[in-house]
Amino acid sequence: MVNQEEIHRKSISNKFPERRKAACLLQDNFANLPDMEQAWEDLHRLTQDEDYGVRIHAAESLGRAFPYISEMKQAWKDLHQLTQDKELFVRKAAVVSLCAAFLHIPDNDMEQALEDLDRLLAQEKDSDLRRSLVLSLGEAFPHILDKNKEQAWEVLHRQTQDKEIDVRSGVAEAFGAAFPHILDKNKEQAWEDLQQLTQDKDGEVRSAAALALGAAFPHISDNYREQALRLLQQLTKDKNSNVWETAEESLDATYDKHYESLDTKPLTPKKWQCVYCGTQTPSGARFCPHCGKTIDKCSVCSESISSEDAIAECPRCGVISHRSHLLEWMKVKGYCPSCRKRLSQEDISAGLL
Repeated sequence: MVNQEEIHRKSISNKFPERRKAACLLQDNFANLPDMEQAWEDLHRLTQDEDYGVRIHAAESLGRAFPYISEMKQAWKDLHQLTQDKELFVRKAAVVSLCAAFLHIPDNDMEQALEDLDRLLAQEKDSDLRRSLVLSLGEAFPHILDKNKEQAWEVLHRQTQDKEIDVRSGVAEAFGAAFPHILDKNKEQAWEDLQQLTQDKDGEVRSAAALALGAAFPHISDNYREQALRLLQQLTKDKNSNVWETAEESLDATYDKHYESLDTKPLTPKKWQCVYCGTQTPSGARFCPHCGKTIDKCSVCSESISSEDAIAECPRCGVISHRSHLLEWMKVKGYCPSCRKRLSQEDISAGLL
């Protein structure tokens, strides 16, 4: 077991390697030390050390120790101060720890924490650090009380205009986690921001926006659902492979989530009529007992198709589906469920039987 007296002795040593070692030991052992008040006093002192290496390890330790520190308000101030350090690596370590600590901020201190975060985003020049801060806000958003959510939303909203690609892609990614928890009065602006990000000039941002759009879809107002689907379908035609692949994944997820709510239940009775000869066929049969032809199954619901059903045929590959099922599928996907080739409204109309 680590000797806390030894850690304390190293933390006040006049040799910086000893103080660095103390900061590392505090990072690994803080939660298990018998005297946490002494441990916090040592860590607080090390955050102000003249050696930048000590400050790096102290910043890292603060992130790990934060949930166990009794004086969280002072610990947050220390972290915020380290995020403004003249040394880049100290700032990076502090931002990582600040992101981890954000989830543990007491409700009463959240307003000040959000103000600090907003100020830091405005001041920090390193785009990687701004991206990390934005992602942490998205992760924390579901846990922020409603009284602070509008303030949190304003911070996130401002970052959609950032000049750096990695920050805007971080904002788009954060939208996926935050969107369901954004207050109703801010939802329309959030939807406009998400639309804007899907049209971004950079593929990395559009890809992140496509992923966020899929996650946000169940929480988008009914007035904008069709528009959201059109946006995703548009992104599946993007020249950037990462964008269209992500958009197709989001479309798939969107359809899967809502499949049961659509009119896609089997339309036929317990006995089917062969579409070729009209003979009644037992449920589940693979071949017609009269003409011997294969019994077609709907490419969407996988149930057998009867001659009494309204059906549609893909003009590209010939696969047959229940008409209403294919129409519902096309509203979401925009391509054939079998050959996956793009179909226009004219193609669908031509295939109605």
